[in-house]
Amino acid sequence: MILSIKDEQNATHFMPDRIANTFVSYFRSIFTSSLGNNDNSALENEDPIPNEDTYSVPNNDEIWKVLSEMKRNASPGPNGFNVEFYLATWSWIGDDVTNLVQSFFSSGVMPNHISDTHIALIPKKLVPLVLTNYRPISLCNVIYKIIAKCLANRLKPHLPDYIQPSQQAFIEGRRISDNIIVAQEITHSFQLSSWKGKAFMLKIDLTKAFDRLEWSFIHKALVCKGMHGHFIKLVHACISTPSFLVIINGQTYANFFGHLSPCQMLCLSLGLQESCWDQGARQFILCSLLTTCWFLGQQPFKKHR
Repeated sequence: MILSIKDEQNATHFMPDRIANTFVSYFRSIFTSSLGNNDNSALENEDPIPNEDTYSVPNNDEIWKVLSEMKRNASPGPNGFNVEFYLATWSWIGDDVTNLVQSFFSSGVMPNHISDTHIALIPKKLVPLVLTNYRPISLCNVIYKIIAKCLANRLKPHLPDYIQPSQQAFIEGRRISDNIIVAQEITHSFQLSSWKGKAFMLKIDLTKAFDRLEWSFIHKALVCKGMHGHFIKLVHACISTPSFLVIINGQTYANFFGHLSPCQMLCLSLGLQESCWDQGARQFILCSLLTTCWFLGQQPFKKHR
């Protein structure tokens, strides 16, 4: 139960409507683009991946496999149906779900309300006082998660060949713990008396970058990667069509659209939203990869195998 909240101007609100407006204004602000014109001229096309790998339409077996691998009792999206419902009624609704997913992959048009999303607020602290003391968890509809997972699966096999060796997270066959060990060894080396060189360590906070990515940035990064134009259209439909309602004390407030790709809000649900998480992780990898390459003066999508 949220009884009070302190807004970004340090004013505390106690009335339910004021609390709701504070949260809604906060999410609207972080989902609003602050860039009038994006310049991603540093992106250059290299080594396009085979188009047939990403252009294929999922069949009934693939859709069933994606659905069956999801967490069955995860919180449902706005339509109220969780994974368990779809599995239990697949003999009745399976053909309709398959036709809907295949229609999206063929046309690139997201059906109305499929991408609607509820934002639930999970307190990070025992006594949360400010907006950032709450972790937003997105509750997506199951069909939207199926679509997102199918897209992520088409991109996943190609990531190890194109992603910098320094990027360890979210890549199959790599471990983020390796980078932790490397960082510890570098820090230890700086403290040795034998170290004579000049060096520094730079820690970059990627929280805001992970919270939101410009649609044009994702589009240009995928074009640079050599993705098929229709596949890029499908990704854009997934990130640009969701509408959001914020759940506060059991009630939903507002119904607004974002102007950025809210990766964390849609995808950083971990156990609750496996498929959204996969797609968001891929977007995060694109972002971190380009940041690393710009620092090193390297081409972002040159093969590393």
